[in-house]
Amino acid sequence: MTYSEFISEIKYFWHLRGKGLKKQANSHLSGFARHFRESVPESAADAILCRFCREYIDELKYPGDQLPRRHLPFQISELLRRYLTRECAKNHMPQMRWACQLFGNCYDPENPDTHCAAHSLLERAYAHEACDQETVELFFGEQLSILWWGQHHFPDTCLITPDTFRNTVRTAGKILSEKYVSPSAAADLEYYVKLYQLYFTWDENGRDGEFSELCRAGGLDFSPLPAYYIKD
Repeated sequence: MTYSEFISEIKYFWHLRGKGLKKQANSHLSGFARHFRESVPESAADAILCRFCREYIDELKYPGDQLPRRHLPFQISELLRRYLTRECAKNHMPQMRWACQLFGNCYDPENPDTHCAAHSLLERAYAHEACDQETVELFFGEQLSILWWGQHHFPDTCLITPDTFRNTVRTAGKILSEKYVSPSAAADLEYYVKLYQLYFTWDENGRDGEFSELCRAGGLDFSPLPAYYIKD
């Protein structure tokens, strides 16, 4: 099987979907995926799937109507999951990063139906000698995501513990000291550090004063999200 044949089969799936023939599209792609698994030698299949990941993820190809970027068909995701599981077990890059990008940062290649300890695969990708800038951005962005989530309900509550905050900031600081991080991302980290420090101090002091006012006084642009509570 050639790479262009592989792409043509996926495009034909979307062609059928575009005509409203969902069942036929799924049946066609399921048959193709079964043939791919059973008939294409593993080395050839891996080369095809590797090229697809590189083009789809790194080169942002196939953004059109025939192969939308919003998601991949389940049948193709399963082929990629099997491929990336094998590659992650071999500690290969950028396959470990690809697995995180396609299946989530907590993807566990040894137990693909579950989530592993937070970020272990992404940490492995970052620590790899072939760590690339995309991996750096993904790993640093994950630290920012944790901090964003933790302050989501400020000032009512904090969704992460102080230990999680400190560990996340420590990891982000390590990345900053070792790799290039965009100034805007570094500024986001600085903002969150100041915001959390202010929150923890305010909370420890009995929540004296209006938190939003304290943020403004400290030069932080913070607006709490509206919260709705349902009484039993």
